[in-house]
Amino acid sequence: MPDPHEMLAEPSSTSRVPTSRTARPGAKRMTLSCENCQRRKTKCDARQPACANCEALGVQCSTRKPTRKRGRHAKTNDDTWSTPNEPQQISTPLRSHEVSLIPVIAASNEAGPFDLHSHGRDGSVSNEQGEMLDPSPAAHPFQSYDILSATPQPDWTIWNDITPGAVISPSPSFAQNIGVKPLFEALSHGLNAAGIGVDHVGYIASCIELFFGKIYPTYPVVYRPRLAEAIEQLGLGVFDLDHKTFALLTATCSYTLAVLPVTTSSNTWPAATVFYRSSRAALAQYTEEDIENPDHTSLVIRMFQSGWAHVAGKRRTSWNMLGECIRLAQAMRLHDESTYTRMSHLEGQMCRRAFWTLYTGDKSSAVLGGHPVCLKETIFRDVETVGYPVPLGDQDAIYITLDAGNIQELNILTGFNANQDLWRTAERLLDFDHSCLDTVAIDQAQANRSQTLLDALLSDFYACLDNLPTCLSFYPDVSPIMGKFAFQAETDRLQIPEAMAIQRTNLQVSHLCLKLLVIRRLYEPRPTLGFRHDERCKTPSLHIADSLGIARDLLYVIHTSSIELIRLNGEACVEKIRLIGASVLELIANNPDIPTHSVLRQYQELFPHILALLDSKASEAADG
Repeated sequence: MPDPHEMLAEPSSTSRVPTSRTARPGAKRMTLSCENCQRRKTKCDARQPACANCEALGVQCSTRKPTRKRGRHAKTNDDTWSTPNEPQQISTPLRSHEVSLIPVIAASNEAGPFDLHSHGRDGSVSNEQGEMLDPSPAAHPFQSYDILSATPQPDWTIWNDITPGAVISPSPSFAQNIGVKPLFEALSHGLNAAGIGVDHVGYIASCIELFFGKIYPTYPVVYRPRLAEAIEQLGLGVFDLDHKTFALLTATCSYTLAVLPVTTSSNTWPAATVFYRSSRAALAQYTEEDIENPDHTSLVIRMFQSGWAHVAGKRRTSWNMLGECIRLAQAMRLHDESTYTRMSHLEGQMCRRAFWTLYTGDKSSAVLGGHPVCLKETIFRDVETVGYPVPLGDQDAIYITLDAGNIQELNILTGFNANQDLWRTAERLLDFDHSCLDTVAIDQAQANRSQTLLDALLSDFYACLDNLPTCLSFYPDVSPIMGKFAFQAETDRLQIPEAMAIQRTNLQVSHLCLKLLVIRRLYEPRPTLGFRHDERCKTPSLHIADSLGIARDLLYVIHTSSIELIRLNGEACVEKIRLIGASVLELIANNPDIPTHSVLRQYQELFPHILALLDSKASEAADG
């Protein structure tokens, strides 16, 4: 049986023996994909002397002879696998998790930092100049990939020394007790090649500043002093950071640059990719230990990496990473309040935030992506439900100047916790069994109890955002309190801080999207519900009226927000707008006899126009 260490060792380019990969015309394909295409899991055309993918990437195209799968294996040293003078990369026996990680890192190194695997899977091709050509006109919702072809590809061979095997069996260039210095040097090398010519520590600091200014209001899962201390140490040339902190720092930067629109800063997608690969390399150093002893960073790092993969078009990879987060949260029993008695106050608060972010993200992914719900409310059945997080001082404080010059202090967690209430009440409504209302199948008393429960759930859902501060409410300029109510001519418009404006847009758009789904469930055809139909329409009149009201409310939210605020909430916010717009277009298509002067006819052109302004791929779907 071949030695596993020799099989894992990377052969030199001079020792590889290429094999014939030419297929007979019209014959069944019996060719071998080259090494690069096998690692990237892309289709290889087996062209000689180099396939199209390798030629476009500018790398050597070669194919090693496969090992025999049948018959006896001779125990001989095959020169095709190693040379006498070639050092072994792994000189000690590997544990199972180490063996599984090395091919992943090697594949990342070979593909280069700008390779978007999922776009190739979706049908993108490369032209002769090596530029990535995507069939979708907006493969990335807010950034153009044209910059990828203009930016030179960095040499990622420096990452070869930063693998789990290199840490376990140090190479000569990997000295002891140097912390994250090799990781940071590789990161700097990648940023230089990505066109980032400024000081790299300062660039990292600016990315973190962008995160807390633009993303933190809806994603408050990072403790700022920890990252600030790490940046300060890197600026002083101190590299004794733990790999976990470095992975969190680079994952935060990658997610920030990936999801923010280009109008926000001069961020680039290649830089986001470099940060992502650096974060993955750092996480690979302690993966097994992290799974055995997880904390809140174990979830946050993977959530950020999942977010980058989602923006890159790697939907399956993103979903798999999110699933790993959910499994870790379940293993940590973060849904049980008693778990937090064994944590410090800070760790407990960050774990609460990470759990509720996962819980809500799981519901959003089910609504917008069609994925199955993993974290259902049934997990709270036999335990005390975990409470919501509380503010952490100045990091979560927001100050608003009122008309009289008074300062009102709010906090980020108000809107964050309200978002959890919104999705939880909507979940109960969407999971309600409407067959319990059927008086034919069950007795009248049980049907009445079910109707009472449904009415209570509807009341909770419609009123779940009523207690919000005025700046987060549907009408941000109107206070329902008698002493604070004023006419518009008598007062200046309240200047809402950007963090609260971002939260308001997210809350109100999510509420309207969920309201639309609830209305769909209520008006689903059931024999016992006696809705009166317009003879000319296929849809109940009340359903059309309620959908029209939701569309109007959405237009008001969009009007009182800005394109930038919607973009800052990410593609999920745009997808919710698309969902409402698509429902309006569906109503028009199913009811051709709606009067031409109806406002619904105007929405037929308005919603695709709005989505086009948002520069989103959702506009193409709504228009079609």
